[in-house]
Amino acid sequence: MVNRRISEYISKFADMLNDGNVPDIQIVDDPAIGDGFRDLGFDMDCGHAFEEKYGQDVFRNSDALEKVIDSIDDIQLLGSVIFSQWRYYNHLAMGESIRDEEPMRWFNMIINRMQELMHSRAASNSENPKNGATFQRRVQNWFIRRYGQGFELETKIPIGDPAKDHKFDIVNLVKKIAIECKRYTWTETGNVPSAKMGFTNEAAFYLSFLPDEFEKYIVMLHSYHAKRNESLAEYYYRTNKHLIGKTKIAEYDPERDELFIIQDKNR
Repeated sequence: MVNRRISEYISKFADMLNDGNVPDIQIVDDPAIGDGFRDLGFDMDCGHAFEEKYGQDVFRNSDALEKVIDSIDDIQLLGSVIFSQWRYYNHLAMGESIRDEEPMRWFNMIINRMQELMHSRAASNSENPKNGATFQRRVQNWFIRRYGQGFELETKIPIGDPAKDHKFDIVNLVKKIAIECKRYTWTETGNVPSAKMGFTNEAAFYLSFLPDEFEKYIVMLHSYHAKRNESLAEYYYRTNKHLIGKTKIAEYDPERDELFIIQDKNR
């Protein structure tokens, strides 16, 4: 769903950029464009992360970009650098047009690479629901062994006022334990998968509606990256613990069949 939204938004931006009937000012002065990038989880960092990885020239020079473009495989980074470059023309450019030959070549090179990556991953992403379902069943089995009781998948529980059914990933048979599973990883370059963290916050939001007598968990995949000194679950807990209330953030390692609570590790 997120990748489709990204693909649709990038295509829309590209069409607008390359449509000579759309005035320059409509592209650079419309705050909704920046809001759209931000809503998809992209970061406006003035191109710093991009320059740090590929060199300062690549943010402003299409010839330099051309030398490395085929090696770039991080959709998050590409979306963020498009956002940052658009922001430059929205806010800082003096006497420069986003439609000049150089920026147009730069934007189209980045956009084309981003679309290539999303297209090539479409087939492999079709396996993601299977991977997510497998992860969910592994977590279910761990809790069955841990508690010695039955747990069901995709169980509806009424929440809110007026009450409306919401489907939780895993719930025990007596409906006193509710679990949401998130099989997310760091990006290839060790960046935060911002949009996916938003979905994790959404899971915490729904869990917050359950009565206090419920034991509530968000179980995340064990994910480390060489650039990071913490797992993704530890990062999520550190940066969002003010949002999660009594919900326990757990990390599950399928290879070792081990699960531990992040809060317990931080005591």
